[in-house]
Amino acid sequence: MEINIRGDRKIVEVWLSRSESGDPKLRERLVPLCRSYSSKKYTVAVFCSGGEDLYANTRDLLLSSRRRQAHFEALQDDTRQK
Repeated sequence: MEINIRGDRKIVEVWLSRSESGDPKLRERLVPLCRSYSSKKYTVAVFCSGGEDLYANTRDLLLSSRRRQAHFEALQDDTRQK
């Protein structure tokens, strides 16, 4: 587990490995940490390592975002031409 506290942005990042993500006792121990920082108006984010192909999922997400952006750009061009 890795915990990064970014006081300048009021963010706490908790990074869990795949084995830690599946440990209910460890997850239960995070509850007081999350409550403590939430009461100080921090945003607490818990990131869990996944079991899927990071490269493929990132590629697909970027492709989807690019297609969506191209669609919106085409709509704006159509609107400007009218």
